[in-house]
Amino acid sequence: MLQIVTEKAEIAAAQGRLEKGLKSALPSAGILNIGYRGGNDNQEIYTAGENTLYCAFGVDNKSPTPRFWNSFGVYLPENHAQHIIVEINIPRVGDNRRVAGFFARDTVSGHIFLMHDGAIGGGRLGIGKGGLLNFINDETVRVEGLKKPRFGLPIADLRDPNLAALIWRFTQLVRDFKIIATSPDFDLGATSTPEAQNSDYSPEFSGQKRGQRSSNLNYFTYHGMVVDALKEHRSERLKNGERLGKDRLVDLFVTKSKKRIEVYEVKTNGDRQSTYTAIGQLLTHGLEATAKKFIVLPSDAKIPNDLKAAFASLGISLLRFRIHGTGFKAKVKILQR
Repeated sequence: MLQIVTEKAEIAAAQGRLEKGLKSALPSAGILNIGYRGGNDNQEIYTAGENTLYCAFGVDNKSPTPRFWNSFGVYLPENHAQHIIVEINIPRVGDNRRVAGFFARDTVSGHIFLMHDGAIGGGRLGIGKGGLLNFINDETVRVEGLKKPRFGLPIADLRDPNLAALIWRFTQLVRDFKIIATSPDFDLGATSTPEAQNSDYSPEFSGQKRGQRSSNLNYFTYHGMVVDALKEHRSERLKNGERLGKDRLVDLFVTKSKKRIEVYEVKTNGDRQSTYTAIGQLLTHGLEATAKKFIVLPSDAKIPNDLKAAFASLGISLLRFRIHGTGFKAKVKILQR
């Protein structure tokens, strides 16, 4: 279960861990100007380089809701002022929902997660919480609050050495949403991304699933990143007439002549319960007689013999994924069978 972190000292400690993790992965580019609606400010910027993630930190005590200010964008050194794509601000104390960002504690592991409820600014029609959540096309996670639950997108475990890569992915999703949402052809009710206009595929935000590998890296926030890697892996092998797609019920599928010929289910935990769920999902959503079924599991997940036999009997193929690299350069790789 996740609980909102509300104590002032614990929030400050989590903020410190967030900054330390990002500063260790992203070198300082010095004091630069950051522009925002209504003004600009000079802040120290940390970045992996041109056209990659930048981040900046501060404290806003002048707002009615005092907060830690965490700014993220794409670093463009030739610009006079760096543009903010998304702020993941955190209230300094309590459970204040006027601020989109918050920290949540896993009551089992004690790990703290950076969360965002989807509310973003922009000042233009279509830029907002509902539009972003529809664009991301992923269910939010329930987090217990002081009086009532809150729902948010889990971005990263603050202890994850790949923290910067996970935040960069979220920043890119927000950037892509803002570009599409302000285009003249954008349908405010649409849930598709730019890629989906051509392939029926909509990237999924990393989250929802939780598991651990031997190195104790928590996979809670990697689900969407795995789905994206799977999409890229399969798109390289598309034949004439085949199209990629996904929806809230299916991680990835391939259609031909409007029929599903392949169905994929990703689980970031290889335990029995997760595997049983995947089998049920594949059988339910791969009903077409021609549909091939695939389960995608971590490379180090041990599959008991009885489950291997069940896969063979049910016609389910096994794919594996592994996280390559660390820090900002971490990526998911789908392994060849």
